Amino acid sequence: MNPLDKAEIGSTGVMVSRLGVGGAPFGSMSVDVAEQRSIESIAKGLELGISYYDTAPLYGAGRSERYYANGLSGVERDSYVLSTKVGRVLNPVDAAPGADIFRDLPQMDVVFDFSRDGVLRSFEESLKRLELDRVDVLLIHDPDDFHQQVVEEAFPALAELRSQGVIGAIGAGMNFCEPLAQFGREADFDCFLLAGRYTLLDHTGLEDLLPLCEEKGHEHHTGRAVQQRSAGVRSWRGHDLLLPEYASRSAGSGAQD
Repeated sequence: MNPLDKAEIGSTGVMVSRLGVGGAPFGSMSVDVAEQRSIESIAKGLELGISYYDTAPLYGAGRSERYYANGLSGVERDSYVLSTKVGRVLNPVDAAPGADIFRDLPQMDVVFDFSRDGVLRSFEESLKRLELDRVDVLLIHDPDDFHQQVVEEAFPALAELRSQGVIGAIGAGMNFCEPLAQFGREADFDCFLLAGRYTLLDHTGLEDLLPLCEEKGHEHHTGRAVQQRSAGVRSWRGHDLLLPEYASRSAGSGAQD
C-alpha cells in the first residue's frame, strides 16, 4: 500500500492521503516547537505528496491552527485536506495556565463544551485562526463523558454545517474504541480518529471499531500508530499493562524491554 494513495472518506467526496500530518506537535506538545519549524514541516509534507493535515483548538490553545494558517498560506486550497475539532472553547484569562502537556501556553482557559452553541462557536473561532471559510473534516474531540450531549446537540449542529457545504465530513476523535463504536451505531458519522488504540502494541481497535467502520463504510484514521515509551506517558496509554502481555507472546524472540 502506498501511503500517498488517496482514499475517500465514506461517500463524502473528500479524498485524503493514507498518511497524514497531525498538528499536536505544532502546539508544542511536551517540547517547544518554533513556528518556523512547523511551517517547514508542513511545506515538506506538501512536497512529499501528503495531502491530509489535522489540528485542533486544544493544541497549544489555538497555536497549532495559527501555524497551519501561515504554513498553508498561498497553497492551492483544493490541494490539501484539513481537519480540525470542536468540543473545547478557549476563554481568555488574566494569568497564564499552570502545568500542561502543551508548553508555553497563551493566557487561555481551555473548556469542554459540546453544546450546540459551544461547537458552533468553536468552529467559527477555528475558521478565524485558520484564515479559511471552510474545513474538509470536522471532528468532535474527546467527548468521553458527554455522549448524550454529542448525540442530541453537537452532532446535529455539525450535520447542518455538512448540509450547507461548510464542512465536507463529520467525525469524532477519541482515545477509546467503545464510545466511537457506539457513536457509529447511533449517528451518521463519516469517519473516526482513534488515537493510541491501534498500534504495534495495542490492537483493541480491531475488536469492534474497525469491523464496524468496514461494515458501515466509515473511514478510520489511526493516531499515534507508533507510540513513544517515554516516562510519564506509559500508564496513561496503558502500555504498562500491555508490555508484559506482548513480551510473553514474544518469548524467545530476542526482544528486550
